[in-house]
Amino acid sequence: MSIGEVLSLLRADFPEISISKIRFLEAEGLIEPERTQSGYRKFTHRDVERLRYVLTSQREHYLPLKVIKVDPKSKRIVLSVSAWLKNHSEDEVNAFMEAHPKRDIEIPVSTSSSSDMDDMDDVDIPSEGDGESSDS
Repeated sequence: MSIGEVLSLLRADFPEISISKIRFLEAEGLIEPERTQSGYRKFTHRDVERLRYVLTSQREHYLPLKVIKVDPKSKRIVLSVSAWLKNHSEDEVNAFMEAHPKRDIEIPVSTSSSSDMDDMDDVDIPSEGDGESSDS
């Protein structure tokens, strides 16, 4: 689907979304739409779900993009949560955990970190056509 179609799908839930915001999130590596031979972006339903996840995380949980990353090996969206946890109350963390059941995200018990990738926890966003995600 085109960037305009993606915009139409997301606008009802995210009225502030714009084509430039979608392009920015692509530049940040959070989505990687295919390109047609003429260079136009070609988005999949998985791209839309990844955008929906990122936008929801920003709006409802006030997560900055510096916390929302893509693991370079698996290409999965991950959250670098240690810094975020240190800056939020227990009630805010509990609310976040309720919004993201264990099958979607795991938050480490310890907030000490040794590297950026150690702080990242997988967010399992089902592939197009998948029912439930499975833990690996």
